[in-house]
Amino acid sequence: MSLPARAGLVVVDAGLHVGANLATCAQILDDLRPRRGSRVARTVLDVADDGAESPGESLLRFTLLRAGLPPPETQVHLPTRIGEFWGDVGWREWKVLAEYDGRAKYGGRGSEPLVAEKRRQDAIEDEGWRVLRVVAEDLSDPVGLVRRVARVAPAGACDRLRPRRMLGG
Repeated sequence: MSLPARAGLVVVDAGLHVGANLATCAQILDDLRPRRGSRVARTVLDVADDGAESPGESLLRFTLLRAGLPPPETQVHLPTRIGEFWGDVGWREWKVLAEYDGRAKYGGRGSEPLVAEKRRQDAIEDEGWRVLRVVAEDLSDPVGLVRRVARVAPAGACDRLRPRRMLGG
């Protein structure tokens, strides 16, 4: 309740990911009403997701949700010709994934992680999915990020977005 929505989502996602019970969290929050910050905290809890595996993934989802995009699914299951993969966030009905790439993912281990990631992305795209790569700098340009999503989404899917004002920042 004391954090801005953006930071709060990172904390709540992480808690759910390691086993916090959503219903218990909701009850605790309901018991604290009408304290300051409880409305924003409830909004954060409503969009929290235990599938977020990193702060970057939570911040990516926050940016997309804040802009008014439909809630993306986390850990999207993707069977391909070379194996099964899970995408960070995506919209199955659009066949669009957004993959958050942190700096540590490729650093200091030679070219193998990069080659493996390229093979993975090629296999996913062979199944008809479109993949957006997102890095930390992209999160500081929410308008640009939403434009990128709109370019790969079905025509008109992002024309009438209604920003979620309660996720103020």
